[in-house]
Amino acid sequence: MNPTFDFRGHLRNVVPRFLLMDFRGPEWQLSHDQVVGVCVAGFFFLVWFFWEFYDDRRYNVPKGSLGWIPFFGETLEFARNPRDYTARRFKKYGPVFKGCFLGLRAVVSMDPEFSQLRDVNGAECFKITLPRNLRAMIGDTYNMSAEQAGLQKVLLGVMQPETLKSQIKEIEALILAGLSQWEGKTIGVWRSCKKIVLSISVYVNLGHDPSEKKIRDQISKLVPIFNEALVAPPLYLPGTLYYRGYQARLKMESLLGQMVKRRRQSWSENILLTSKDLLSALLRYKTTEGKELSLKQITDVICISFLGGQDTSTAALSCTIKELSKSALIRKAVVAECDAIEERRFASTSLTMADTRNMLYIKKLFKEVLRKHTIVPFTQRQAKEDVDINGSLIPRGWYAIAMLSSINMNPKLWTNPEVFNPSRFDEPQQAKVFAPFGVGAHMCPAKALAELISSIFVYHLLHKYEWKVEGKLVDEKLKTGALLPIPVPKEEIRLLVRRRKMIAKKQMTPPSTFVPTHR
Repeated sequence: MNPTFDFRGHLRNVVPRFLLMDFRGPEWQLSHDQVVGVCVAGFFFLVWFFWEFYDDRRYNVPKGSLGWIPFFGETLEFARNPRDYTARRFKKYGPVFKGCFLGLRAVVSMDPEFSQLRDVNGAECFKITLPRNLRAMIGDTYNMSAEQAGLQKVLLGVMQPETLKSQIKEIEALILAGLSQWEGKTIGVWRSCKKIVLSISVYVNLGHDPSEKKIRDQISKLVPIFNEALVAPPLYLPGTLYYRGYQARLKMESLLGQMVKRRRQSWSENILLTSKDLLSALLRYKTTEGKELSLKQITDVICISFLGGQDTSTAALSCTIKELSKSALIRKAVVAECDAIEERRFASTSLTMADTRNMLYIKKLFKEVLRKHTIVPFTQRQAKEDVDINGSLIPRGWYAIAMLSSINMNPKLWTNPEVFNPSRFDEPQQAKVFAPFGVGAHMCPAKALAELISSIFVYHLLHKYEWKVEGKLVDEKLKTGALLPIPVPKEEIRLLVRRRKMIAKKQMTPPSTFVPTHR
């Protein structure tokens, strides 16, 4: 600094002129580059200001932040650890706050009442939206406003308890066939559970007609490729995972076309009406215009069904085995319930729905797995119109995100949330805030199927087998799923499985000797 420069005198001269808005002096003359810089800075300030506060001035949106960088917002912080992100925002803004993720403005909720009210009003005020790359892979048939309600009823009809009642024998046999391959071996839990879930998913979606077994086996090989491609970068270039997934989708459509043609030509109307699988139900379905679904529309819905439960059901079974491995006391309680049920049904050859209703502790175990591990960490819906929920307004086009992982671990809602305790669901007041499958119009259609699979799987695993963990039980990490991140083990949990010593052993009919229910 020039020692002869009188800084205080300069301020005494400039400040009054600034207050009088007199900028004619030479000290206010800026160069061309400085003028450009000021204009650019002012432009970005206005962009940020309108990005951050424009909708706040128009709407009574909750407090929060859309981030300093337009479009990206708080994406990186949220993706790094959703639970930590919501915990910090909860301390600063409360249980409901605004945020921005990859350009999508959202109202994020950690309040169970807010989340349930959102789902109750789901069909009228909110819609489920998918990224463009997913829409290209699975189509828009299920999300068509005119057909969504009808197709939702079809899915619910296929997977409701009354329908599953006639399929429980086949589902149980598929689980037993999968578990029998574990005996005497060291298995990877995630991969082995996924095989069982896939076999059941194929059966529920496509049936078990022996004449279609070859086609079903081909589709079973294509489903994992298709599902993996849904999380890949949308680069449609030969050799990329996305390209291979899209080709798998086209092959699935061709194979389903063969099944559709055969069923429409050779199956009688009575067989088609009595078949319980999803494909047959879609063949019976008539659109609002009274037309049959096209092959592409049928493929879209089948792909959605395959997509919906694969990783989530696998994660639930994997986390169940992990918790049972950690607690000998809980494992002993489950074994005691299984043995008691087995004694009561000694003369029976397979489980019934009445038997599964008696698996009270197993059901509480499944609920506690879904609570502590939160297989679906959050759900999102886009507002079709301005919606007010408990005084928080979600503007049209904004998203309402329910942070289930934060709700399920909130110490104000749950006693000792970090402790795995299935008996906590003996208290009705705690069960009220628990809705892992959602409520209302957008409730997961596969709720009954997921509960049935879990009950039968845990029953036979604990009653017929015992295991020893090889290595360490590692924690889960969030892995990007096709629709949402899901918890998967950081390393594959490995078990050495052997048959448990029992007084009586029962043999189940292997899947190869099934007699289709529609024949």
